[in-house]
Amino acid sequence: MNSQDWLIISTLFKNKNVTKTANALFMTQPALSYRLRKIEQEFGFTIFTRSHRGIAFTEEGEKIAAYADEMLIRLQALKASLIESGTNARGKIRVGVARAFRSQVLTAIILEYNHMYPKVVLTMQAGHSKDLLASLELGDLDVCIACGVPCRTMEKHALLRDPLYIYQNSAIDLETLPQTPYISMVNDPQFDRQIDLWWKKRYGKPQLKLMKVNNLDITINMVRENIGYTIWPTLNHHIIRGLSRLAVTNADGTPVTWDASLFYYKKALQNHALNAFVNLVRGSFDLSQLG
Repeated sequence: MNSQDWLIISTLFKNKNVTKTANALFMTQPALSYRLRKIEQEFGFTIFTRSHRGIAFTEEGEKIAAYADEMLIRLQALKASLIESGTNARGKIRVGVARAFRSQVLTAIILEYNHMYPKVVLTMQAGHSKDLLASLELGDLDVCIACGVPCRTMEKHALLRDPLYIYQNSAIDLETLPQTPYISMVNDPQFDRQIDLWWKKRYGKPQLKLMKVNNLDITINMVRENIGYTIWPTLNHHIIRGLSRLAVTNADGTPVTWDASLFYYKKALQNHALNAFVNLVRGSFDLSQLG
């Protein structure tokens, strides 16, 4: 359990509605439902029941919700204490973020950190994952979020494991997909290699690649016009409304995922401000889904 789990339980208890809770937390409903199942599995109790009138918390669920509120209050008190001690911290933290990493959580993390350490300057550098890791090794970055790359000599902490999906304007037929044009996003070379590897294992022949587009909205609009299909990690329902979606899976049925991790050197955590940033990032992502 982490702070995000407590926030999910607390928000659901207040709203008594999964849709409202998902919107309030900027989550998709499937992602929220998955987390709730995991939380129930961890406690070994049913937290709530569904009916035509909405959601009703069980007796055990009410106790868990009360504890969640208590944990969130304690967390806020801790953050307030850190803010007080961190107001005098100064300096600069150089953060690299892979262009292929898309998470609304990161924006919230930056805002929260700036509130906790107003005199510490965060500089953000976007780039390809391998280039960012090279910059980290050279000392040009203090920490970075990279995707689809193996562990190196530094510390690696898993953040996200995002399933890949095929998006198309019509019903998706895997048997005829090789004859359908593929619209790829200008992304990270590691991402392209991952798609190519999956495709080669499944079909044994090249994709019918139509073009590369450097804008997600343009890509989705082209898919809507039935020009072709695209492959991308999880997208919000309002973006893909009306499109067909099918999970990309391996031969054994396991999902193909796009994994993001936080990389840093352990010795660098002697810097109090950097250590706080690393802990904030680590605590803001749902690690229990990483099996």
